[in-house]
Amino acid sequence: MLDVSATSKMFNEERGVRALLLMKARSLYGEDIDDVVNIAVSQTSDWQSRHFIVKGDAIRYKENL
Repeated sequence: MLDVSATSKMFNEERGVRALLLMKARSLYGEDIDDVVNIAVSQTSDWQSRHFIVKGDAIRYKENL
């Protein structure tokens, strides 16, 4: 799970939510993570801030498809 402060960049195709999750997964599990799937986004807010909570499954392919 990744807590993300919303910026306009996260809605850009190249730096979207999937790209943010993939970068985080690679930092946690190694550069050989191939993709992030089953992405879910929810939102939380209080009187001071608003955040998106982003979840996904990091996968590593065992062989070339």
